[in-house]
Amino acid sequence: MPRPVILPAAAVMLAVAFFVPAGAETSRGFSAGFGAASVPDGAGGTYVAWSTDRDGPGDIYLQRVTASGDVAPGWPAAGLAVCTAPGMQIESGILPDGAGGVLIGWADFRDQPFNPFGGTADFYAQRVSSAGAPQWTANGVRVLAGFNVAADLGAAADGSGGAFLVWSLGDASDDGNVYALHFTGSGALATGWNPAGEPVCTDPFGQYEPVVAPDGSDGCYVVWEDDRDFSNEIYAQRLNASGDLQWTVDGVSLTGGNGGISPAVCTDGAGGLLAFWIASPDIVGQRYDGAGAEQWTSGGLTVGAVSFGEEVLAYPDPASGAYVVWRDQAIGTAIEAQRVNGAGVTQWTAGGVTVCSTTGNRFVENAVIEGDGSLSLLWEDERSMSSTDLYVRRVSPTGTPLWTANGVALTTTARDQLPVLWRRMAWAG
Repeated sequence: MPRPVILPAAAVMLAVAFFVPAGAETSRGFSAGFGAASVPDGAGGTYVAWSTDRDGPGDIYLQRVTASGDVAPGWPAAGLAVCTAPGMQIESGILPDGAGGVLIGWADFRDQPFNPFGGTADFYAQRVSSAGAPQWTANGVRVLAGFNVAADLGAAADGSGGAFLVWSLGDASDDGNVYALHFTGSGALATGWNPAGEPVCTDPFGQYEPVVAPDGSDGCYVVWEDDRDFSNEIYAQRLNASGDLQWTVDGVSLTGGNGGISPAVCTDGAGGLLAFWIASPDIVGQRYDGAGAEQWTSGGLTVGAVSFGEEVLAYPDPASGAYVVWRDQAIGTAIEAQRVNGAGVTQWTAGGVTVCSTTGNRFVENAVIEGDGSLSLLWEDERSMSSTDLYVRRVSPTGTPLWTANGVALTTTARDQLPVLWRRMAWAG
C-alpha cells in the first residue's frame, strides 16, 4: 500500500483550488471522465468541467464544489449536464466569466465524424451562472465551425463574460495562418468580427503557438511564433473591438531578428501587453503600450536564464507586472520562476528562482497567485521513473521557495495521476 502523504496546511488549501476535493462527486459513469478542467470560483471553492460517456458517446458536465469539499447548494449531486447533444464532446476547458460563473468550451462532433487525432470538429461554448443555470442555448452555442482538432488553439476571457479564441491552422498553400474570434457574454459573435475568424496573420511562412490577452477595451493582443524570417521570431498584432487590425498587416516583430520561441502573454491591467519568450540562453520579456511601443529596456528585459528551455508561462501581477514560469531541460526538467514589476524590474533572484530541479521530466500545469502575492505552482512529475505524480510548491512574495525542497507530493500512487485542468489548449487570464 502506498505511504500516505502528509501535506502542510497551506498545501491542503492549495489542493482545493487546483483539484476536486475528496468526497465531492464530479464524474460518474461506466468509464472515467476525460478532458477535465477546473478553475477557482472566487469564493474558496472550485468549478470542474469534464467529458463523460455516462449518457452517451461523450457529454459535458460541470460541478461546483465549495471550500469545504461539498457540492455547492442547488447543484446536482452528479453534476450539471452542460451538453448532452448527439455525438462526441471532448476536451472541455473553463474560464471565469467575471460575474461569479464560468464559461465552458469543448470540441464537439455532433455534426462531424469523430477523429480526435486530426479530424474536424466544431467549437461550442456555454455560460453557467454561479447558481448552476445555463445562460445560453441548451447544449451550447457553436462559436467556431469546422476547426482542426490538431490546431494550436488558445483563449482568454474578455472580462465581460465572453472570450477571445485564437488558433493556427495550415492549409494546402502554407504552414499555418493565425486567426482570432470574439464571442460576447451573451454567446453571440461580437459585432464586426468574421464568424470564420479574423485573419491575424496570413504570411506564406509558418505561424505557430498563438496566445491571446485582452486589451481592456473589448479588443485583444495576439502573439505567436513565426518563421517568415527563416528563423524563429515572435510577432504580435492588436485587434480592436470590431476585429480590425491595429498594427502592421501580418503583425510586428517583437524580437527584431534576435530570435524567440514559446511566447507567453498576459495583460498589464492598464490596457497594455506583457509578453515573454525564450531567446536562449535567456528568458526575455517586454511591456508594450496600446500602440505597440516598448515600455521597458529596448530589445527586452532579461527575466531569467535557461540552458535548454521549452515552455514559458505568464500570470498577471496586480501591480501591472507578471509572474513568469519556465521549464529548463538541461538535466531532467527544472522549473524556474521570476517576478517582474510594472516598471520592468525583476523582483527575485537574478536568473530566476528554482522551484524544482531534481531528476526526471515535469510539466507545469497551473498556478495560483495568492492574496499576499506569493506564487503557488502545480506540476506533473516523473521523478519516480515509474509513474506520473502531482507536486506543488509555493514561492513567497519576495522569491523564497517554501515547503519541501523540490515540491510537496500530492499523489505518489503506483499509477499515473493527472491534474483536473485543461492543458496546452490554453485558457489564459
